[in-house]
Amino acid sequence: MEIAELYQKGLELDAEAERLEESGRKNPAVNCQTAYQKAAVLRKEAACYWKQAAEQDHVDAQYSLAIYFYGKKNNQAFYWCKMAAEQGLPMAQYTLGSYYCGVGVVADTRKSLFWREKAFENGVLAAGEILAQYYRDRRNYKKAMEWNLKVIEFPDVPIYAKATAEYNMGEIQQNHFKDTEKALYWYKRSLNSNGGWNVIGCMSFMNQPILQYSNEIRSAVLIMHGEKAHSCYFSRDAYAAMVKDNPYTDNKELLIIPDAVHTDLYDGGGKDAIPFDKLEQFFSENMR
Repeated sequence: MEIAELYQKGLELDAEAERLEESGRKNPAVNCQTAYQKAAVLRKEAACYWKQAAEQDHVDAQYSLAIYFYGKKNNQAFYWCKMAAEQGLPMAQYTLGSYYCGVGVVADTRKSLFWREKAFENGVLAAGEILAQYYRDRRNYKKAMEWNLKVIEFPDVPIYAKATAEYNMGEIQQNHFKDTEKALYWYKRSLNSNGGWNVIGCMSFMNQPILQYSNEIRSAVLIMHGEKAHSCYFSRDAYAAMVKDNPYTDNKELLIIPDAVHTDLYDGGGKDAIPFDKLEQFFSENMR
């Protein structure tokens, strides 16, 4: 097979794995854990195709391998990410900056900053946002302002990112340079005047990676939800995210209570909906 064909075959297998996982999340008739196990097999096969292409310098295949190995073999994830970054792939450069914080390699702050700056230069806005926060956390406020300005001036910057950076500029001017006039200038730009939103508002939670690291949980987990609860999908999604690529799945369980609505699990709903026997069994088996 040609290099491009190898990469494409890997993408097709990966897409099929994604469809299996989605079926496990959304279709109550499908065993979620079985679906994820089958998807893992497909992804392993996809990685074999990507590796053949990556060894022939296919940059997207190299980055796909980096993503595949992350959390499994971090040294391999680092290796392939570095290969792709050195070929100029912006997202690989951004990710490599994170890896140099100690993922698959000894932490190296200088290299982490270098690759994040490189990624920003090549169009990855998030790299600039991280650098602005990095310098702010280390009380290098001049550098923090420099990077916030770069974010603000980024081509086609999303309004939420621009407004957040402007708010940060105002906060630094107010609290660290004691310049009220400049602080007000940035605060006004951030909120209302340009359709932005205040970073201390609830909307900022839209940026939170909910369930992002749940598949690192080793402890026993029992997720219980009523079948007819409008929010039942969330427990299915939470369980699916938790068992995906998690080597500790034997002590994870999703329990859907037939015919139960959300509030039935508060007090039984007058129909003994709470499965106390199951709860007792689960805790007895896992709290030893």
